[in-house]
Amino acid sequence: MEKTKAALKLLRIAGNNIKLSNKEYLSDELRNISKIDFDNYTDDEEVKSILIENELYKPEKMVSFLIESLFAALDSISSQIETIKVMIVSDAFAILRSVEDELEYVRDNPSSKVRKYMEIQRELGIASGKLKEHICVMISQIRDIDKQDRWEFFKRAKNNKIIMDTNMNLIRKCIDALESVVGIQICIAKELDDGNTDSIISSYKKFYNNELLVGDTCRLLQNYEFEDKSREQYFLRLRDKVDSIDTFYEGCNEYILEYSDMLDGYDNAIL
Repeated sequence: MEKTKAALKLLRIAGNNIKLSNKEYLSDELRNISKIDFDNYTDDEEVKSILIENELYKPEKMVSFLIESLFAALDSISSQIETIKVMIVSDAFAILRSVEDELEYVRDNPSSKVRKYMEIQRELGIASGKLKEHICVMISQIRDIDKQDRWEFFKRAKNNKIIMDTNMNLIRKCIDALESVVGIQICIAKELDDGNTDSIISSYKKFYNNELLVGDTCRLLQNYEFEDKSREQYFLRLRDKVDSIDTFYEGCNEYILEYSDMLDGYDNAIL
């Protein structure tokens, strides 16, 4: 089971991304894999058969598969945001749609991979920065409303509700989108082997520690969560998202170590 342990970990992560996605955004490959319950897979040969069928024993194929699963989640989030009909976060998602098109170009033109991946990584960095900025602004607006005295809150009740409903909806979606973006950045950094992975994760953790996990922020957001979602305690479990990125990164490292012997060497996988 050791040989497929890391691969199974990544398949489970991808499977969770796919489950969160709208099925209309899945490719045939992702749609077929979405039907598999990897949590119940314990047999080494069963996992190997999936890896062989989809060529996921090759690092570059696994990276492409992981990126596609993460973008399926982003596409689903983007479509939900469009239904809210707000322009607050449109700039970040416009960049991500452009990046998705560029990744499609890379799949069709593998000789351009290194150059395009470097360009895509820069664009993802910009999108990540915009998502973080939007999250901070929207939390600040909620905090300002929370600080209003009773008379002011009553006087501005209608406008307050519009801001609260919109922001609470968007904050959650932007946090989920940011997690997917960072996952894609890690995949590309591993492909480029540019030693930038640690700085990506460090920046992500710094944002959480300085903005989301600081003070009473999680409790504030939980207090204004929609009633039908409050039981999930999403905002009280934000630290889990930091742990999830660590798990994803560790899974990528373990996978590369275990499967690099399948090629002439992982360093040559993108050449």
